[in-house]
Amino acid sequence: MEANRILLANKYARIISDIAMKKKISRMQAMDVFYRSETVDLLDEGISDLHCEDDAYLADEVQLECMVANANANADMKARMQAYAKALRELTEEK
Repeated sequence: MEANRILLANKYARIISDIAMKKKISRMQAMDVFYRSETVDLLDEGISDLHCEDDAYLADEVQLECMVANANANADMKARMQAYAKALRELTEEK
């Protein structure tokens, strides 16, 4: 059963406020974090009655999702930098 959109919007506002408070960021920044998360998509789709979960739990899930995404991005950046350094070494060895 799909949650009432007004109740869901109020839940989103509470989650965003919780993210802002926990991360010590503005509500606008927290809104950006929340609406870029996969969690908001799951809530919108009504997956597993996720809207029944506690707001603080969902805010923590969004933060965890963010941390994992940042860790993956940092790992990708490190791999790209290593590949760049290797290519640069190979180019300078050829000369």
